[in-house]
Amino acid sequence: MNLILIAVDTLRADALSCYGNTDLTSPEIDRLASQGTLIENFYSVGNCTHPGFTTMLSGMFPERTGVVSHWTRVSPPQEIRMMAEYFDEGGFTTAAIDNLYDRWVPGHQYYPWFKRGFSHYSYPQPANRFQPASDVSRAACRWLRRSPREPFFLFVHFWDTHAPYNQAPEEFYRFYQGEDPCDPRLDFMPPSVREAQRKTFGRPITDPAFVVAAYEAETNYVDRCIGEIVEDAGKLDDETAIALTSDHGEIMPPSRLALGRPWCFCHIGLSQGCLRLPFVAMVPGSQPVETGGNFQLVDVLPTLLDLAGVTKPSGLDGISFAGLFDGGSPKGRENLFFSENTYQRQRAVLSSGWKYSRMEKRYDSMPRRELYCLREDPSETINLCDLQVERSDRMDTLINEYVENTAGEVDPLRVQETTGRPY
Repeated sequence: MNLILIAVDTLRADALSCYGNTDLTSPEIDRLASQGTLIENFYSVGNCTHPGFTTMLSGMFPERTGVVSHWTRVSPPQEIRMMAEYFDEGGFTTAAIDNLYDRWVPGHQYYPWFKRGFSHYSYPQPANRFQPASDVSRAACRWLRRSPREPFFLFVHFWDTHAPYNQAPEEFYRFYQGEDPCDPRLDFMPPSVREAQRKTFGRPITDPAFVVAAYEAETNYVDRCIGEIVEDAGKLDDETAIALTSDHGEIMPPSRLALGRPWCFCHIGLSQGCLRLPFVAMVPGSQPVETGGNFQLVDVLPTLLDLAGVTKPSGLDGISFAGLFDGGSPKGRENLFFSENTYQRQRAVLSSGWKYSRMEKRYDSMPRRELYCLREDPSETINLCDLQVERSDRMDTLINEYVENTAGEVDPLRVQETTGRPY
């Protein structure tokens, strides 16, 4: 069996129509979901690209790899292998059409662990720029049309749903239903957010619905390009499985508080909008299924290895949910853990419908601890920490046990400085 793993950077689950968006943003991905498996409750391990992808490719939590922040100068230990290395050792031809192996920090070396194990690696040039979705899909289809030696593993990374949301062709910007995106009566975005959108769109945008619609336009553009890859994959003689997910989500209105002020149209903090992701997979011969079990990015590697019949190493943090493709019902995770060390130092746990987070460093105007009942308060607006002290303490202990199990004696969130400047 061949395998194509598609990652769409910064893609919220609810941006897709197969996850409930009433706008038809993703007909191609919807088609994959209707023919395969959709995980309703799938999550990142944090809010930024480098920790998210490192976890996805290694099957290890960030505290285990040491990559706990974006723009990090820390590399995972050499003994932690990446996904393509397992497929290469398993006899697969490996290729990536990627945007990860970059030089974002001046004077800093590339992030070499993203490239490990790939026999073909295409990276956009010049550095510091990212390929539009059409270029990514064209490169992926070109590679597929060369009839690569089978079995193969192809990793494709789209970037377009990351801000700014003004990169898609004009035809895709059709989701805004308002009359005037610059109507001053709609002006309730935080000033810094409003200024960022003015720079992006070249006019004083006041209606946040316009920016949300632009994000949907980028989603729809990527969806169209994914359809091209799926079509070409369908022309191959041998059966090919296709899986799609993301690395983290994005804050949409209403704004979320971080670093003492409100933010949206970015990914600072550990709110649900930053954490809940899509996971859709079409596996030849499997029956369509939708599951409500909880899974995370850390579970992708063991799942794909099991699916492809590649030997799975012991000691991974991830758990395989490949049984879903054979009609099984894997239990999923009872507790899900998250961390951030890019813009602020924070951890969170989601358990039995409750979300608890704590700051690992004190920030002015920010609560040190937060507790939300997601069933009754999915937008995380009412902090119940002072009213549910026992539950908060119990979930705080869960985080402590997680850190002890994954980080050992040296917690990277406590010894590494944050790396990002708020934008």
